[in-house]
Amino acid sequence: MAVVPSRPLPPGIPADYNEARRLFETVTAGLKCRDVIHTTTSTCTGAGVDMLGACLLGSVKYFLPYYLIHIIWNARKAISGDKEFYTDLVHCYARSVMFGGAMGTTFSIVSCTLS
Repeated sequence: MAVVPSRPLPPGIPADYNEARRLFETVTAGLKCRDVIHTTTSTCTGAGVDMLGACLLGSVKYFLPYYLIHIIWNARKAISGDKEFYTDLVHCYARSVMFGGAMGTTFSIVSCTLS
């Protein structure tokens, strides 16, 4: 069954799934995961560690404004020094950062495992 694209495809790009899969397998034949997925490191383990570090840093940068807005939104609790508020805030922030790191690293690990 052919997929009808919303706009015309460039020349050489097949609209059929089987043709696209055959083209992908032809182009990537003989390539290893380090040639396609992690070109900066030679091992999958090193790529996973690099990806984990990058994803954790990205998660910290992404979620920090949301939690700062949460502190501003609940200014009375923040100014009063409510221990439960800060404990819950740190717990949720750590969970968000770890989730972001896990999702990015999972992509790297799964990509290397499936190739």
